Amino acid sequence: MENVTIREATLEDKNEVVDIRDDVYDGRDYIISRYDELITCPDTTAYIAFKNGKAVSFVAVTYIDAGKTVVTRAGRSSKSVTGQYINKYIIKQALIKAQQQGVIIRAFTTGNTPSSVDSEEYRLRNKMILSKKIIRFLVDTTSLPVNSHIVKNKLRKPDDNEINSYFENENTRRYLFPKERLICSWVPYKLHSSNFPHMRRPQENKRIFSDVTVDDDGRVTGLFSLSSTFQCIDPTYLTDLDIHGTDVTSLKNHVLSHFNFVRTIVNGVVSVLIFIEHGFDMVKLKKVLEEIGLSESPWYLNNDPNIPLYTEQRLYESIIQSLLANL
Repeated sequence: MENVTIREATLEDKNEVVDIRDDVYDGRDYIISRYDELITCPDTTAYIAFKNGKAVSFVAVTYIDAGKTVVTRAGRSSKSVTGQYINKYIIKQALIKAQQQGVIIRAFTTGNTPSSVDSEEYRLRNKMILSKKIIRFLVDTTSLPVNSHIVKNKLRKPDDNEINSYFENENTRRYLFPKERLICSWVPYKLHSSNFPHMRRPQENKRIFSDVTVDDDGRVTGLFSLSSTFQCIDPTYLTDLDIHGTDVTSLKNHVLSHFNFVRTIVNGVVSVLIFIEHGFDMVKLKKVLEEIGLSESPWYLNNDPNIPLYTEQRLYESIIQSLLANL
């Protein structure tokens, strides 16, 4: 590409990467707080592109699933290079390198906007593995119930052995992860114990709770939930809450437990995204949220309701060898 250079990104590139674009993820861009982690993570390589000396594109790739899958993350390109496919070129170079290292699958998560994700060409290159419904909130943590209001039945903080038992037991696996995938903070994982270090990183920003049980007849009850809270732009924090399972008996306990952790990080307004299966009991979820003083609030980018918001989280995968042939 003319006047375009690509190299691995460094810690010193942070400000230039942040300045590439200001509307990533509806303005709730985590790159401010997670850039250093992306650069220093041993299983992640980040790339930056410059045109005429100015940073115009960035993407990170993380190796998961015991090195068999690469996830493209945090991608962005400047509006000044729209239509020049620089980000696509970076991804192609990253995938060539990944293939040389034995990686087979490329995976990524995205929202259901823009409309290009529904185009025939897009679907031919990328297979949609799953989708989850997204519920949006703006929450003032100073108005949330205090710890004493949490219901009596305590949740567990499952260790790796317990989570691995969910993967290995056919009943819990089918109940919690019907598509054989676990998504945590937009990163998709196959049900493999090698992914535990990735799922828990960074520990100071994440909480995992469970009350999943299996009775003598193999019936599974309870929920498995994961939250991540990160600094973004406006408001200054974002919380992702992924809920796995459909038994809503303990839903209130899960929601309160995560929000009480959020209170320890954020003293003020936080954007919240809750990710649930399409068959989840929405009536119960909204009732629980209303009981603790929350109501759905579809916050908009730049407070402009005319800018379309994604309402689904989607996971796509493709075989790298076939994908490279069409890039």
